[in-house]
Amino acid sequence: MHSLSPLLAMNTLKLSIVGLAPGMHGANRTGRPFTGDYAGILLYRTLYKYGLATKPESLTADDELRLLRCRITNAVKCLPPENKPLPQEIRQCNQYLQFELNEFLNHNGKAIIALGLVAHKAVLMGLQLPLKPYPFGHGNIHTLTMKKTIKLYDSYHCSRYNTQTKRLTTEMFEQVFAKIYRVNYKHQTSKEKIAMPYVNIRVAGTLTREQKKQIAAEFTDTLERIAKKPKSYTYICFDELPDENWAVAGNLLDGTD
Repeated sequence: MHSLSPLLAMNTLKLSIVGLAPGMHGANRTGRPFTGDYAGILLYRTLYKYGLATKPESLTADDELRLLRCRITNAVKCLPPENKPLPQEIRQCNQYLQFELNEFLNHNGKAIIALGLVAHKAVLMGLQLPLKPYPFGHGNIHTLTMKKTIKLYDSYHCSRYNTQTKRLTTEMFEQVFAKIYRVNYKHQTSKEKIAMPYVNIRVAGTLTREQKKQIAAEFTDTLERIAKKPKSYTYICFDELPDENWAVAGNLLDGTD
């Protein structure tokens, strides 16, 4: 598992990437989503290109790669038989995805990208939305209107099969992320985001949102006075002790630390 903190970092996350399930030779072995198998090659190269990761390659869970203002999770949390999740497994795991999506939305998340049909359906299930008005198709963009409006972007999964058969090319995949980047990240260059430092604050127990805001404000005020840095200079992450839901859900890579 990687980054079990259930909380997002001071409203900095804008994109949630939802994959299928941990792969046998990938996340299930390495403890980090899309790490150790073929599917991660295209994903992390693309994230790096658009300033959403600090490195273009994910090798191990402790290789110091960090996501920037995005997170990666999966529709299914445990390794499915033959890498093919059953409908029952998808439904069983959806409670965890639902919790993650609600946290994401409550902290001003802006966009979700579903990698494949299973992820697309799982996202809509987790948001308690019907399937029919939002058909899956590579490059489709859906406006989901609930308490808050959010965009759902569809892409074919970046699996070995899809990329080697040319069902999904690098250009096709990057086009989806280019659309997300233009809407959510264009005000800040890739170089600026990658260069931006992180502060990871570890706490025992649970902080309220107001407590986190107060601590973050005090820290950035100090940074501004002493180091002459603007308040937007640093990403701040609060790591809390995971509750039992997160201990079970696992398989989350969160760009907040």
